[in-house]
Amino acid sequence: MYMRACCCFLAVAVGLEFSALELSADESIKNQVAKDIKNERYDHLGRLLRHNVGKKLSLASLKAMAKKRDAKPLLNAIDATSSIKKYHTNLDCKSPELLQTALFIETTLPAYAKKHKYYLSKQRTGLAHTVEYDPTHDTTFIVLDGKKNYIGKGKKKTVHKAIHYTHSHPKVVARAVDQVKHSREHSLTKKLHGSPGIYTTVGFGKNTKGGKPYSTIYSKLYRPGSLQDALDKKYRLSTYEKMKVACDILEGLYSLHKNGIVHRDLGARNHFIDIPRGKPGRRKVSASIADLGRSTYAVRAADTKVQGNTTYTAPEGLYRKKLKGQDYYKTDVFAVGCVLYRLFYNKKAPWQEKSYVKDTKRSLYSRYKSMRHAIKRASKARRTHLATKRTKLTPREEFELLVLRMVHTDPAKRGTAKELSAKMKKIFERVQ
Repeated sequence: MYMRACCCFLAVAVGLEFSALELSADESIKNQVAKDIKNERYDHLGRLLRHNVGKKLSLASLKAMAKKRDAKPLLNAIDATSSIKKYHTNLDCKSPELLQTALFIETTLPAYAKKHKYYLSKQRTGLAHTVEYDPTHDTTFIVLDGKKNYIGKGKKKTVHKAIHYTHSHPKVVARAVDQVKHSREHSLTKKLHGSPGIYTTVGFGKNTKGGKPYSTIYSKLYRPGSLQDALDKKYRLSTYEKMKVACDILEGLYSLHKNGIVHRDLGARNHFIDIPRGKPGRRKVSASIADLGRSTYAVRAADTKVQGNTTYTAPEGLYRKKLKGQDYYKTDVFAVGCVLYRLFYNKKAPWQEKSYVKDTKRSLYSRYKSMRHAIKRASKARRTHLATKRTKLTPREEFELLVLRMVHTDPAKRGTAKELSAKMKKIFERVQ
């Protein structure tokens, strides 16, 4: 009995000793945090937080300490970290690492920016994440790696998620990296930044890695993504919502053409769409034109391929080896017409399914004739009926007629981006 009592007493004593040591360690961390805040030793504070927040120091207790000492940079970093983890739960990143990076942005980044050092790799700073700053648009980004943050890969670009940093409203964006210092896409996208109907860009960057130059475009993250994805996954859209998509895309086409730019790759994959949750009806759907990798100025477009995807090529582009620069405006209109045709009818345009489009064994003229015949067979009768109808067309019929005009075999009868955009807006106003 005596021995058992002694053992119990010893166990309690040891437990109390460990508790005291643990309490002492926690108090030591808090004291060091307070000291670093007071002396504005933010580099040391960041490392301290990265290794102790969530283990020996909770984010809530840290925020209480920051409030008590009126440490605004730390409070901003805590708010940003909390917001990111609350609203973006599928990111492959840890809170302590984000907190350290946020504190760096709040306190140390301005000094680097003054020295014109805008791309700060994690190897250079010792952070868990690379930080990039765009001085032109005064925007800062936290670069994310890892499989969960991978979005996709194109012919030249790789796309990952990144965080557009602000302490009050940080957002997850897409970061497209191209292995070239000054790409045509980069410069044209910069030129069209903020233009109606063009995908929303929020920043640009450039850097050198392993001796190779890279250019970066940061843009809004669209859900579900490309219009191709939405169509393939059979997202349901009401006529009202389809009209809104058409308005946005045609406005984007006008933005391109009024700046003298032809896109030359206007398949459904290169249109982005945002579809809010809920049933089809009057949701705030939005769409835009994206991926300017093949875009160029119309005056320089002669003797180049009409569309990146052959199935969206206008008949004259399939047959004629040479087009004048201005002709490319009409081939852009035709390609968008093919996209809107599928959007309106919920199926691909019949002429896009035919083997002759890519049948290199047939002569170009033979393929051209077959394509014109298929287009006329699929659109002429309905277009003529709508155009000659005696009663006033409904908004839906006007929308259909506009789409059928855009895929006319005669380029002169397709209309310009300016005319089509204005007409689509008037149609849409009738259903609002």
